[in-house]
Amino acid sequence: MTEKTIQYVKRHRRVTNDAFFFFGYTVIIVLVLALSMSPFDEEDQFQNRRILSKHPHNPLDYSAYSCDNLSQYTTHHKRQKQCAYARTCNDGEGIWIPSVYCSEKYSIKALGLMWSPFVVLVGLVLFRMVSSTAEDFFSPALEMLSLEMGLPPRFAGVTLLALGNGAPDIAATVNAIRNDKKIGYLMSLGELTGSGMFIGTVITGVIVVVGNNVNCGHALIRDVIMLLVTNLLVFTQFTYQGTINGYSIRLWLSIYFAYVLVVALSDWYHNKFVSPKLERNQIEMEREEQEHDGIDPKFSKEEIADELTKLVPDKHHGRLSNTMDHMLEVMSNYDDEIDSSRGESGWAKRESDGVEPLIVVHPHHGGVINISARNKLVQETPLCLPSQISDMSDESVSAGVYDEFYRRNATVLSAYWIDFWKDIYHNEENNLLDKFLLTLELPFTICRKASVPITCNGYYCRPMVGLSTALSSFWLQYYFQHEYDMSLFTMFPFNCLVIGVPFLIGLSIILFCPEGEGPMPLLVAVPIGLYGFMIAATWIDLIADILVDVLTFTGVLCGIPATLMGATVLAVGNSIGDLSANLTIARKGLSDMAITACFAGPVFNMLIGLGLGFTALRKMTKLDEINVYLTPELKAGFLFSIANCALVVIFGVLFGAGTLRQEYGYFALTLYIIYTITALLV
Repeated sequence: MTEKTIQYVKRHRRVTNDAFFFFGYTVIIVLVLALSMSPFDEEDQFQNRRILSKHPHNPLDYSAYSCDNLSQYTTHHKRQKQCAYARTCNDGEGIWIPSVYCSEKYSIKALGLMWSPFVVLVGLVLFRMVSSTAEDFFSPALEMLSLEMGLPPRFAGVTLLALGNGAPDIAATVNAIRNDKKIGYLMSLGELTGSGMFIGTVITGVIVVVGNNVNCGHALIRDVIMLLVTNLLVFTQFTYQGTINGYSIRLWLSIYFAYVLVVALSDWYHNKFVSPKLERNQIEMEREEQEHDGIDPKFSKEEIADELTKLVPDKHHGRLSNTMDHMLEVMSNYDDEIDSSRGESGWAKRESDGVEPLIVVHPHHGGVINISARNKLVQETPLCLPSQISDMSDESVSAGVYDEFYRRNATVLSAYWIDFWKDIYHNEENNLLDKFLLTLELPFTICRKASVPITCNGYYCRPMVGLSTALSSFWLQYYFQHEYDMSLFTMFPFNCLVIGVPFLIGLSIILFCPEGEGPMPLLVAVPIGLYGFMIAATWIDLIADILVDVLTFTGVLCGIPATLMGATVLAVGNSIGDLSANLTIARKGLSDMAITACFAGPVFNMLIGLGLGFTALRKMTKLDEINVYLTPELKAGFLFSIANCALVVIFGVLFGAGTLRQEYGYFALTLYIIYTITALLV
């Protein structure tokens, strides 16, 4: 069994375990919430009947109402009105399966029980798909971009590459706001606060306990304070301001991008000036020790005193001489370069050439992947120009001239899909449950592979890249038709570009790009990779849209408010993969990297997710200001998240003297339990 096959099996086994852990959690939460929801009193029922009577032109049109209120507004009405409400709520979109409320023969509860196995399976598949799409199709382009841009490894790992892990949360947040223009933001805030608490307490607690204490350094304190400020800002805007306008959105986006810019500048400064000085100090220390032991020093003083170290004259282990330099050092992801090089700081060890590798977290790919090592074979490969085809050997020839060229590509493509099929059905490591879940995903996996071009090393297959590029226009047609009721193929002459350009590019890739495992020329790989990144983003958006519909339907059927569905089921579903991944990387000694992402990720999700979501909502409603409020469950989520941030600083700085000890890990797990109980009872 090849290493690639073993990793494939491990990945899907991990996905299966996560899915069934989430299934058990969902069943328990839904039962508890359904049993704890109290019926509405008679005054509310009378008010609901009075409100529903205000439809003089079309008494069966409930497009102005939220689907989340279906059970409240139609409890004492005839089945005809319940059916009309289920079909027309949320601006005519209706709930996911309106037929549950339209049968005269069976009760709603009976139909709900009949549909429940199907709903559970769809939910499991959607959660698996949104995660696998983000990791297998969305993240590769970001990884390649990070390498080619030369971003500082730690900065790329906790910012740009975190976009891959945060994509499901962003998509769920935006779609929750878009799908219900009235109160959809409540589900999105529930997901943001719920996932923030789950990541900040459960996952953080597990990392601290498994990692046997974690460094509470500059990077962690920076991100914790940033999350605290973000929660305070959003909580204040929703509670006291009561409206969201263009200024609020610009403020969210500006704060995040300013934060990223400062961290990037700080990391660049450290690598450019501080790191060489620390290396010089280390060499000088070793030289002094050698002289003290009577050993001839390896380096002379002249060799140590080079031009670069003169830029940072202070020799006291990175302590800088002025306030601005010190602030930049505090804002960076580096606390002590010497310890980092020895692998004692919870980050990745440097390679033998002294270069720090680019590490990224993939929840379903074994935890962490060394992107730098995987891409060492990537190098500039010259394009095969049409004029050169006649002079070339069998490496690349025109498909229209030689049948051999077509046969080779067909053979490679056939082998690609045969290996894919064998990895699922002829792999002894896959049990029946793995095969069953992979079979449910199979049609969508084939469609994703056939529409998302991936050019990165380790993913490259020339005929698949060309084929997926050529066929991507058909996926875009379906996506825009489904999401925006827009047919790209009927918009002449735009349809010629939508169909023709991807087809010609795909054909050119098959004709002129290298065979085998590549590497693909960077001049072509980067733009095609970014195009695939955008196609993958549309897949994530559509999957998240359907997932929000499924959860809304489940909440309506069980009488559970959208806020609680977002704070529990949606939040944990999007975060459960991170739990297993961070547990894995904590065991590998990369606990600092894992725990930093636990606080940087929710900052990104909240500021960018709300910014994009309310931007879309303002465009859809044509309103300059949107009235908002917070439910008691959401207020509890914000306050608990703020309290957890404060406790990290207290435990790490005041009590732990720069270390988060295991006691905090157990306390954080307890805090999440208290938060969940509070959210259910308020």
